Amino acid sequence: MRIGTGVFREAIKAIEANRLGEEYAVEAVNCDLRTGAIVPINGAANCMTAPAGAERIHYWKGKIACFTQRDVSVLKHPNNDNLVWAGSDYGQHPRQASETQFFAGAQIGLPASSDRFGVDEPAAAPVVRVNGTAGTDLLRSTAYRFSAVASTGEESGLSLPSANIDVYEGQQAKITQFWTGAVPSGVSKIRVYRAETDQYGAAAWMYVTELDATVANFIDTVEDTEEVAATDGHLPPVGFKGLADIGNGIMVGWNGRDVHLSDVGFPTAYPVKYRLRTNSDVVGVGVVGGFGIVLTQGKPYLLSAQTPESATFTELQFSAPCLSMRSICATELGVVFASTDGLMQISSGGVATNLTDGILRREQWQALDPSNMICAVHDGKIYGFAYGTAQAWMLDPKKQGIVDLLLVNPVSDAHVDDEGDRLLVLDQNESVGGFAESANPLSFRWKSAEWLFSRAVSLSVARIIGDQSADHPATLKVWRDGVLIFTKTGIADTRPFMLPGGLYMRAQYEISGTAKVRVVHLASDVSELD
Repeated sequence: MRIGTGVFREAIKAIEANRLGEEYAVEAVNCDLRTGAIVPINGAANCMTAPAGAERIHYWKGKIACFTQRDVSVLKHPNNDNLVWAGSDYGQHPRQASETQFFAGAQIGLPASSDRFGVDEPAAAPVVRVNGTAGTDLLRSTAYRFSAVASTGEESGLSLPSANIDVYEGQQAKITQFWTGAVPSGVSKIRVYRAETDQYGAAAWMYVTELDATVANFIDTVEDTEEVAATDGHLPPVGFKGLADIGNGIMVGWNGRDVHLSDVGFPTAYPVKYRLRTNSDVVGVGVVGGFGIVLTQGKPYLLSAQTPESATFTELQFSAPCLSMRSICATELGVVFASTDGLMQISSGGVATNLTDGILRREQWQALDPSNMICAVHDGKIYGFAYGTAQAWMLDPKKQGIVDLLLVNPVSDAHVDDEGDRLLVLDQNESVGGFAESANPLSFRWKSAEWLFSRAVSLSVARIIGDQSADHPATLKVWRDGVLIFTKTGIADTRPFMLPGGLYMRAQYEISGTAKVRVVHLASDVSELD
């Protein structure tokens, strides 16, 4: 009689140990099992030290941007090279910064300075009067409005309109008093618009000129206008808990039960007419295949928007509460997130899959603390880290099974550096490291399924084939009928060794160490190990 395996798979904890296939484990810790052998995962290689208090990291422009808030969404500005971040702890408006503003020359750090995301509409209407001597021909009956433009190029909505004026041949309109006080902080330009009819004969506000924000007055000598104001009626984002880019030039912000869609190409402009509402508070938005998956404290929603006017917003007919904003991430097949019953995945078609179903029971999943879970997807695997602990897990959605990770230090955040193709981990010692990039392997542990025999059998010898040595020895534990009866440490070679005598109705073993293991066998006789 010989038991054991030469092919090792991940752990399935939802099934009784004696019902598992011999390749699967009841527990697999710090194991890389891609080749079928047990390869210990290496620890994180420190690459940088984060500022004190850092809770969130984002790799950007070859540097690591840090934030002191946990629940903050971070993304690249769709119209420029700035970084944008939003969260409940950042005041009324999301913030943004250029590389120079954020880092102030450092390779890692908190924002040294930043600007708000979006520009407030001017508070008052401009004052307009007519200069010159009127001829007989009426050139136009019009009014004027203006917008504020930030140094980042973002444009506000339009001011209130001026009084209506008639401009005759020989006259010009003179616009004054753009501001009732000082020029607002961050505003560098103003754009002037006047009321006309557009090419379709409809009334519209047409672009006239762009001026320095400090200009005191402007005389309008522009005869022909073509560009229609694109910012009329827009509102800057206020109180957003987060932001996401769903493509097609459209951004999404959320706060409470409200989901706000930006106008196309204007990521700071959120007209009220594009506002959507959910039945539960929004936790976050994931993006897959051009669709937004809006995750709430109740049912999720599927958002599709080629344009904000044509957006469809569908409540999916199943409950899948999202427990952690930082657990939301995208795989090639859908958006994954931590929910009450397990790790959920929702496809762009709105189909839900519980990725931990059949691997973990509900109570086992809940023990992983999903409300504090941080997830990241790298090399086809999903990683989950429990904030503030050294406990984590790794799941391959294409395989049945999970691997637990027991790290050296408690984790604050994880982030995938797509440029460097690596998973970065921020621990609570403010160390940023590339996951599994250290030269030092973590100690693994792999506990087998349980063999259940129809009659009592003898197992008296064992053998481990792998790369174990005096520097990296292995340890074997053996259970007989549910009782631990043997532990051998310091296994430094591949020679067989004896087990305690006795008959087994049930048998189980555990192998651990820091060296690669290819085969583990327990047998009745040494000849069966050949």
